[in-house]
Amino acid sequence: MDDAFRLLTTRDSGTSGAVHPKILTHAVAATLSLTKGTIARLERDRAVFALEDQTEQPSGRISCPEGTNVYDYYCYYFIQDLETWADADLYCQNMHSGHLVSVLSQAESNFVAALIKESSTDDLNVWAGLYDPRMNRRWRWSSGALVSYKSWASGSPSTDKPGYCMSLTSDSGFKNWKDENCESKFSFVCKFKN
Repeated sequence: MDDAFRLLTTRDSGTSGAVHPKILTHAVAATLSLTKGTIARLERDRAVFALEDQTEQPSGRISCPEGTNVYDYYCYYFIQDLETWADADLYCQNMHSGHLVSVLSQAESNFVAALIKESSTDDLNVWAGLYDPRMNRRWRWSSGALVSYKSWASGSPSTDKPGYCMSLTSDSGFKNWKDENCESKFSFVCKFKN
């Protein structure tokens, strides 16, 4: 009986944990003489092995420090202290080697907006990591991420009073962007991998 169980639960390394077909054929023949209780135990144990295979796969979840929130593969932290854009990004760099938040999709925008609103802040603007380092309207994320998603508020970025750092605006529920003077002091969101 132990040989039959061993055959049933032996895994073929080339088939991602599945039972090799030849082994399964020999195992089925060996199990014909087993009692119903033993067969039920084998089926239960095989189900447990299958479940273990599923849990061994990377889950896409990460562990973040207490007080932070997880989205995708990153940790997010809303800081209500008022800082200039540069000081805010420096704060994020010193905190787990992060940066001001880069908002790379509509889904991430919704997550960040909810995170800020959850804090019940009265702030009208919150710094994010988009900036124009050469003051030529070529925007970059401080993290180095590609700028592929944009959510500028109407009339932004401004040509009349251009700012070179981006904030999330409260009048849009923190989903739209506005260019601001980098020396203004706002609260901010950090994004980092743990």
